[in-house]
Amino acid sequence: MKQVLIITLVCALLLFGCLTSSSQQNQPTGTQTSKACYCSSCSDCTDKLNDQSCSIVYLNQRITANSYANCIDNPTNFTSKILDCQGNTIEGNIDGTSNNGIDLESEQSGDTINNCTVININGKGIGINLNGVSKSTLTNNNVLISYIGIYLGTSSNNNTITNNAVNDHWYGIYLNFSSNNNILTNNVANSNGGYGIYLFSSSYNALTNNAVSNADSGIYLDSNSNSNTITNNTVNKSYFGIDICSSSSNNTLRNNNASYNSVEIC
Repeated sequence: MKQVLIITLVCALLLFGCLTSSSQQNQPTGTQTSKACYCSSCSDCTDKLNDQSCSIVYLNQRITANSYANCIDNPTNFTSKILDCQGNTIEGNIDGTSNNGIDLESEQSGDTINNCTVININGKGIGINLNGVSKSTLTNNNVLISYIGIYLGTSSNNNTITNNAVNDHWYGIYLNFSSNNNILTNNVANSNGGYGIYLFSSSYNALTNNAVSNADSGIYLDSNSNSNTITNNTVNKSYFGIDICSSSSNNTLRNNNASYNSVEIC
């Protein structure tokens, strides 16, 4: 009986060893362990977001862009990752010649940018620039004093822009050139000289529960921006509240509050 037990135990140990070895052999080669990383300058943040082993990057202090440069400058491996600024600020340099605060232009996807304050990018700069980016999320960001607050350009599709404040720009939130199927919800756009939310040739987007005030046009759909849904938005103290260009069609407006505008809806 003892011999049978010993033989059974030996066989079980051998079987476990074989299975463990097989499992280890079947692990993909060349993979790196995901980890949290921290950054403390523009170039450091760009490098950490480009590091494939960093799945989440935390900004741990206020950082300033150089002259004629983007701060976080198009990290090509920033895909399916998180940038969390933890409330810290990305700012343009003192002479006002910085380019963009956060710049993504390489078809990245699945990213999250949250809790960032981006301020004082130059007169032609962009606070957060997503160009050809898809399935990404911008949330709880505060973008101030640049030419464009948040920009989605050239087929930036299926992104979610939620709970952001975009104030004191010419364009608050700008969707351009076939940026389709995006969700804009619970954003605040105040004191943007030209447009609070501007769509140019962009369709099938959902604008819901946004608050826009003090712009030339609160929400403007221009040049074949078709089949968008505009619901439960508040637009006031602008010249045009909600302005839909004659070349844009099949847009749906529901339960919007446009008041104290020179022209409420046109």
